[in-house]
Amino acid sequence: MVSKAAPVVASALAALALTAALLRQGPAVALSQLATTDAAPQEQSTTTNFLSDDALALAGEIASERGMEDLVTVLPGANFVNSFATFSGYLDVSDTKKTFYWFVTARDASKAKDKPVVMWTNGGPGCSGLIGFWTEMGPWRATEDMTIEPFDFAWNKEANMLFIESPTGVGFSTSNKDADFDAGDWSTAKDNFELLKQFFGRFPGLADNDLYLSGESYGGHYVPTLASLLVGARDAPDANVSDAGYKVAANLKGIMVGNPYTDPVENAHGMYGAYFGRSMVPAKMYQDWFVNCGSHSEMKYYALNYSDWPESITGDMECAELTAAMFDAIGDVDYYGLDFPVCNKAQGLEVSAETDAPPAAAGGTKQAARLAATRPDPYARADRDVVAAAKRRRLAGAPAKYGYDACVADYATQYLNKAEVKNAIHANASLLWAECSLPDTLRYNYDDMNLFMEPVWKKLIEAKLHLLVFSGDDDSICGPIGTQDWLARLADEMGLSDAGETWQAWYYVDPEYGDGQVGGYRVKYQSSDGDMAIAFATVHHAGHEVPMYQPMKGLHVFENYLNGTW
Repeated sequence: MVSKAAPVVASALAALALTAALLRQGPAVALSQLATTDAAPQEQSTTTNFLSDDALALAGEIASERGMEDLVTVLPGANFVNSFATFSGYLDVSDTKKTFYWFVTARDASKAKDKPVVMWTNGGPGCSGLIGFWTEMGPWRATEDMTIEPFDFAWNKEANMLFIESPTGVGFSTSNKDADFDAGDWSTAKDNFELLKQFFGRFPGLADNDLYLSGESYGGHYVPTLASLLVGARDAPDANVSDAGYKVAANLKGIMVGNPYTDPVENAHGMYGAYFGRSMVPAKMYQDWFVNCGSHSEMKYYALNYSDWPESITGDMECAELTAAMFDAIGDVDYYGLDFPVCNKAQGLEVSAETDAPPAAAGGTKQAARLAATRPDPYARADRDVVAAAKRRRLAGAPAKYGYDACVADYATQYLNKAEVKNAIHANASLLWAECSLPDTLRYNYDDMNLFMEPVWKKLIEAKLHLLVFSGDDDSICGPIGTQDWLARLADEMGLSDAGETWQAWYYVDPEYGDGQVGGYRVKYQSSDGDMAIAFATVHHAGHEVPMYQPMKGLHVFENYLNGTW
């Protein structure tokens, strides 16, 4: 049984989260995030015919009068006519909290009203769902010259996609009340439940559509927790659940989460096991760690120690030293995509002069300096993810349309901070957009970061939802070794079997090399009657953010999930 000694790790999270976030964004972001929504609105330009007639017609059919105010009619840098409708703006999840959303209908406007609505959130805690929009599975990509290009592997090929920035303090989401920047797993779930009610009220033409929830990394807390709240509202509604809330809950069909942060102990096993499995650390060092630390379930064996922390929050010193030795042996790699190169060339956003960057990164990218200056405590902000993976060279010879685009997060950050873009998408002009929020802006409950999420997954399995966990096998932060461990153990505890769909390779067609390519592996654990089930799939040669590293395979996973193949 796992120990409940969470405070040790919670405090470790706090310190490392602050370090990572400061390196990630610079000092200006914290102040900008505290800006309120009182900025004077700007006049909307209408110089470009961005939306097709079909897209405009669809918008009128699905949106309320208030929803039509959020219609994006101009997208700076987009030199094409868009075939689907897109909306963005704020949804009030309380009297003071304003959550920013960006919604795109399915690409085929004639079928959009029959497609499900899929909500996407990134992790962190404190990272924006617009990371997913602009760097993973959204319909467009920003380029170096700030033009916008359609993206071939966008998930709105299959669904209506709702991207959110939650909790308050993330991205463009804001409040004029300081207490609103305090958050935890359940408060975030409650806010997002309210967001969904507000969303479907604004878009009544989709209120009867199937609903799915999706996310990645710390989305492994956000998404299951929200789903659990909806299941409770569906199965045991009370006076506190409105008719609108019950309808949202009843429409929930399933969730899919990529590289989820679920079990802190198994997460550590997955991380260090990935390093040893790739011969990145010597056998004796890893074996010493596993015998003395990795064989324990108490959290103190997995927390790092720093001299400036109070004695009450430090972990086991021997384990901390062994962990530090492993990271010294590993070197300055990308923890989120172990086989991917790190970009050290000067481009995009610059390294802060205060950053302790290695010589190779002087004048180069934020990512190189950050990887050199920080090491991932397995319990520190499980989602430095996209931020830490943002600025690498694209794979040699792999075109961006079906490979990995090195600097897409840099371009997105620059693009979203352009005044004309904020105006076009109805965002607060006074806010500086950043991929993730600083801890002193978003004050997240660190105890929640150390929760073991298996009991929540158990509830969702018992609720008979359509469940998929998928993992890029090149990730160490929330790697598939640890995910397989907790998932197989949970299946065994619940009496679920893989007899029906045993471990097997899945295949895809490569545009260059043809069909019959192994894209990864999959398995499904289910009850004897098939009513309760959870599926697991790996994505070969994908990092922590599967659709960013392998967009074509990421779309394949999404398609097979929605059509019920997986």
